[in-house]
Amino acid sequence: NTDDAVNYVGTSDDHRLIFKVNGQASGQIDNTNGNTAFGFLSHRSNKPIGSSSFGYSAGQNFDLGDDYNTAIGGNSMASAAGYGATNNTAIGFSSMGLMLNGTYNTALGSSSLPGMTFGNENIAIGHDAMRYADNTSYNTAVGGASLSELTTGLNNTALGYCSLRSNTIGNHNTAVGNITFANLTTGSNNTGLGYNAGNAVDTASDITAIGYNTLKLSTDYGSDTAVGSSVMTVATGGSLNVAVGYASLNSLTGGLFLANSNTAIGYSAGSSQNAAYQNTKIGYAAGTSGVSSQSTSMG
Repeated sequence: NTDDAVNYVGTSDDHRLIFKVNGQASGQIDNTNGNTAFGFLSHRSNKPIGSSSFGYSAGQNFDLGDDYNTAIGGNSMASAAGYGATNNTAIGFSSMGLMLNGTYNTALGSSSLPGMTFGNENIAIGHDAMRYADNTSYNTAVGGASLSELTTGLNNTALGYCSLRSNTIGNHNTAVGNITFANLTTGSNNTGLGYNAGNAVDTASDITAIGYNTLKLSTDYGSDTAVGSSVMTVATGGSLNVAVGYASLNSLTGGLFLANSNTAIGYSAGSSQNAAYQNTKIGYAAGTSGVSSQSTSMG
């Protein structure tokens, strides 16, 4: 039997264990500050506290003040160099690759949060999630390419493939569902729930779209509420509309003054209205014949 008291790989004194390849740092087990690293050029310094890295160049420049970080994957957190990046978790190739100073960020997936240099409490899960985000905080992106174009927007939540993909500087948006609000660029305070909901909305704000394909082709001015499958699917240029029920206000188009302030509640309610304004249509198929404005119909 091998006696591990005398047969082992490691040190017998109070010094960290260092691994090298071709004379270059390739790993360490630090018994003083609790750092662990393994991989060619993975983090070399023992100045951080409690940081771990695994993979080629993972956390390679960790230094004093870069504490309690976990970097797993080639080039993950490779740029952190003593600027105070703390309590971050980066898993995946190039995840948080440019991080300098940020706290409590989580990136999981290849190229997730790769361009973030400053920012706090962001969560990016999925390939290319929050790919261009920098100097922003309190965003959550779950799904491939979700919030991938975000630069400085704050407090956004995107759950689903390509959800809020094009949002750059918009704030306080919530999108749940694949390609929900996928083309929103600068709008804020929008809420979308359902596959393809609000897919064509670009710069509008204060929109609520709940349901499959709801507002899917809409390029309106904002402040609309649409609830139900295929509601206001082609709405163009309007605002201040409320539609609740399958296919309600489904044909509404027009400009800012020709497709606004309509209320339709019920299956297919107001579905024939086009370039209409200030209507109230309540009930099954109410207001489905003809186009009117400033009228009330009950089904």
